Amino acid sequence: LPSFPTRRSSDLTVVATTDSAGAYSFSVPPGGDYTIRPTKKHYTFDPDTATFTALSTDQMVNFAARLNRHAIAGRILDEHGRAIPGTTITLSGGHNTGTASDANGNYSFSGLAAGANYTVTASSGRHSFANASQSFTDLEADQTANFSGTTLFYFITGQVLDTANRPMVGLSVTLTGSKSGVATTDSAGTYSFD
Repeated sequence: LPSFPTRRSSDLTVVATTDSAGAYSFSVPPGGDYTIRPTKKHYTFDPDTATFTALSTDQMVNFAARLNRHAIAGRILDEHGRAIPGTTITLSGGHNTGTASDANGNYSFSGLAAGANYTVTASSGRHSFANASQSFTDLEADQTANFSGTTLFYFITGQVLDTANRPMVGLSVTLTGSKSGVATTDSAGTYSFD
């Protein structure tokens, strides 16, 4: 474990730094009251302090250090405030991984090591993002990274049925306007333009 300061207090405060083996020591007069508290940014210690009242003999106390973990989470919405499910979300930096937004547009990366730098990037084949990446330097708490996407195109889909409510198979459906095309209905009578 890297060095960290340890404090002792009675009438004064003294700071010791651990050596390369994580050991520390104080030489103190007998009879005093002392509290030892390890500190290092991004770490939690167990126990968090050790207290000695009317010290009358040598004492040893060991502390277990645990690197703090945090989450980066957010939501992906379109220009109308609707969730964008299936958006690819990539995490890089202190940990590299990816996920996709759920049906409500939510995503989360949990268990991220404190103190590292992270970048979250959103991408979608159907949406553009003005600010597609957000960065967090020296992560020290849970963070939120929301993204707002603009729809690049919409789907036009439907179904063609006859008067008996049966699918019309192999029927040509024509799209005209800003985009044109022809789609053929499938076995369920459905067609799609994207």
